[in-house]
Amino acid sequence: MENKIKLIFHELKQHAPFTALATVIAILIALSLLYFWEKTISEETFHLFHFLHIIVSAMVTAGIFYKYKSRFLPALLIGSLGAIIIGSLSDVVFPYLGWVLLNLDIHFHLPLVEETVFVLLSALIGGLAGILIRMTNSLTSFTYSFRFLPAYFIF
Repeated sequence: MENKIKLIFHELKQHAPFTALATVIAILIALSLLYFWEKTISEETFHLFHFLHIIVSAMVTAGIFYKYKSRFLPALLIGSLGAIIIGSLSDVVFPYLGWVLLNLDIHFHLPLVEETVFVLLSALIGGLAGILIRMTNSLTSFTYSFRFLPAYFIF
């Protein structure tokens, strides 16, 4: 059990710099779009980036799970569900709460409920790709480093 906890903290330690950097970049881009260029992001653009975020997130999550436990179905399920949950929180729930705290007018939109098929397909495609990449010993660090960028460009 102690070894598993060490592995989890190791992966989180590797994950933290990418998360922090992507978050700072996304906040700067969002603020510059809103306040300097007065641009808004369309719902279609949000969907594109949200689905890309789920795909890449599922790739990384399933790939890392498969790295430690070479079992196809559990890796696919954990990768897909993890990507859906984290993607929904980071792309939808947390930004919505931020907009509410800033007293800005925003419509709450949850793609998991409103576009279930696309969310599930994105997660499954990403999970399958992550497992296949790991099976062939390809590097997942490339997708790992780009996992966070699409989601944080959209608030």
